[in-house]
Formats: sequence, structure tokens, C-alpha cells
Amino acid sequence: MPVKVRCPGCRKVLTAPDAARGKALKCPDCETKVRIPAGEGGGTGSTNPKTGQEDENLLAKLDLSKAVDTETELCPKCGADIPEGARECPKCGTDPSTGQLSKEARRRKSLKGVDPQEFYKVVWRDAWDFTLENFASVLQTAFYLFMFSSLAWGCFFMVGWCSDGPPKTFWGFLGVLCSFVFPGWLFHLNVETIKLTTVKKTSLKDVKFDMFTSIALGIKYVVWTISHIWMPFGFLAYPISMIHFSMPVPYRAWLAWVTMGLALKHFGAVLLYFVMRFLWTLPVAIPAGIVGAMMGNALLEAMQNQVTPQFDWIRWTVLGVCAVFAALCAAFGEVFLARVLGLMAYYFRDTLDLQTVVAEKVYQKKEVKLDKFGNPIQSPMQKYGSLVFAIVAITLTSNVIYYFYTNKQHVLLPDSWARAMGIID
Repeated sequence: MPVKVRCPGCRKVLTAPDAARGKALKCPDCETKVRIPAGEGGGTGSTNPKTGQEDENLLAKLDLSKAVDTETELCPKCGADIPEGARECPKCGTDPSTGQLSKEARRRKSLKGVDPQEFYKVVWRDAWDFTLENFASVLQTAFYLFMFSSLAWGCFFMVGWCSDGPPKTFWGFLGVLCSFVFPGWLFHLNVETIKLTTVKKTSLKDVKFDMFTSIALGIKYVVWTISHIWMPFGFLAYPISMIHFSMPVPYRAWLAWVTMGLALKHFGAVLLYFVMRFLWTLPVAIPAGIVGAMMGNALLEAMQNQVTPQFDWIRWTVLGVCAVFAALCAAFGEVFLARVLGLMAYYFRDTLDLQTVVAEKVYQKKEVKLDKFGNPIQSPMQKYGSLVFAIVAITLTSNVIYYFYTNKQHVLLPDSWARAMGIID
């Protein structure tokens, strides 16, 4: 098999036959001796004088002027083939014109980890493949969106339907809780996806749903929004804050001036994230527009008059199909964007000022005071807390039962107090 070598004198690439392995040939241009690598078989000379003479005759007949390879360029440092039009060696990054590392290779070498520029090359394909691989999480997210949105809408409908204060308060409180569930689930999904991506994992099967955790995270998201709403374009800090929330020490996610500074520093990646979010909003907005055009006025009139909207089966079918389609598109987009946040954390981790190490704490065992019999001394709350809780629970339950038993006329309080608190008329 022919072997390619570079002349050390004129730097031309020569193609020598396989029979020349282990020998030294003269370059046809500068007559510099070029040693041909021996290959796996080694370059040991022949012990048979006749065979050696035949090899010399064979090499003498070779026309090395035709062995110059003008199409192939070898790296002057590692000898690897450099593709046509390439500005650097694909193996070691050497610039063939200077023999030194290229500017881009020096930049990559100076990095502590992965190259942040790779983020823009892989983000679309990687996020798409990740979402398809975790399509079960897409269906799960769509179900939560559809279910808790319906529950919240139903609760707020009951607020308008009821005329008395306590039922309105009950349904309103329940509706607010249901409204927190889905944003909290997205918060949890984003944080867990970022954690998985930074450790090069791709499965969301271990990410579990808990309604009370989602409510708490939904409240946390609202509080974060309030902490950033005072700053112009504070929404731009959302991707950066979510990345910091996924770290062991997340306090920087609450500092608007810190997250906004990092968002401006990584403006290209942040802008790409919001462009993707806008594109995923379009498939959700289209069915919503169809529903609004076909039956929006009827829905508003039904809510104002506190009656059930009357539609034919065609409109009910359109409403159901559009709702399911919008929920699926929204869920697909949220899982996709969660992966985008994870890739941002992975590729820009060296410049996001992430605090990944928790300061070590030394815990000291709390001393428990004992009485003369060796039993722990309880605080008043420990002694009577359960009793107070039981009395309050029994009182509230009794009031609710008595309230409905007396046809909403009385409670277990003086009527003047109850009227002052708005419980009864």
C-alpha cells in the first residue's frame, strides 16, 4: 500500500510505493533524502545480498517526479491529513502555513471545560432528540396542564356562581392553589432537567410529581417574579435564574442585578432561548385563536349569566380537540426548553458564576434538659400544642356543620361577631 511522506527540505508530499518501506529516497526537487517509514513489518535490511541488490535496482527505476502529491497536505506537527480548504489540522489544531497552533486552537486549549461555541451547534438537535426520548414526560406535563387548568377554571367559575362569602372564599382559595400547581411543576421539571444535563444524563423517568411540592414551587416562582419585576426587561434573567436554582447554593438566583448582568453577558444564548419559546408559543396560540373565534362570545356570556354554555356537538368537539392539541404543544415545548436550559448550564458553566460547593457545617448535638427522673423536659408548645390544634379543628368543623344546619343563619359565635367578620348576613 503506498505511503505518503513529507520532504524535510522542500516540504512537498511524496507518495512512495509499499516496496520502499524502510528505505531512503531522494526528493526529485531538492534531492534531499527522505526516509520512508518501515511500517508494521519493520525496516530491517535483507540478509540476502541478491535480494538487496534487486531492491536497489527496483528503487533506482522509480520515477519519483511522479510521486509528488499536490492534492494532499500533511500536518507539519503530527502528520495527519489536512482536508482541502481547512485552515488547521483536525487532529492537533496546527496551522499548516505557520506550523504553530491556530488562534482558534489556542482559544479552545485555554478553556477549562467544553467549548461554549458548541452550544449553538448542538442545541436544536440535542433538545429535539431529548424531548422525543422523554415523550412520556411530555404526556405527563400535558395531563397536568389540562387537569389543573380545568380545576382552576372550575373553582373560579364557582366563585362567580356562589353568592355567600364563605363559599366564595373556599372556592377562591382552592382555585389559587390549583393555579400554582402547573407553574410549580414546570419549575421542578426545569431544575431536574438541568441537573441531569450537567451530568450527561438524558432520562426523566425518575422525576416524580408531587402536588404539594408543585404548589410550593409555584409560590416560589411568583415570589421570584416579584423580585425581578422592578427591573426593566427583568424577564431576561429567567434562564440564568433557573440554572442557579438547580445548584446546591441557589441564592444568586434571587439577586436581580446579578442575574441580569449574567444574562447580558450571555445575551446570545438568552436571546436564542426566548426565540425558541416564541416559536413554541405559536402552535399553542393557533388553537386558542380558533376557539376564541368560534365560541369566545358564548363562553363570556355564559360566565356572566352563570349558566352552562350551550354548544352543538361540532363546537364541543372543536373545543376538545383544540384544548388537547394546545396542551400537547405546550408540554412538548416546555420539555424542549428545559433541555435548552440544561445545555446552557453545561456549556457556559465556567462563566455563569455557579456556586456548586456547599460550605461545610459542623453540627453540634443539642443538649436536652432532663428532670429529676431522667425524662426530657418539654416546652409548653410540646405539652399543649396537640391539644390546642385539636380544639381549633373541632371548633372549625362544628361551625361549618352548624352553619349549614341552620340554613346559613348562625354559627357558634355571637351573631354580632359573625356579622362583623362577614360570615353571616
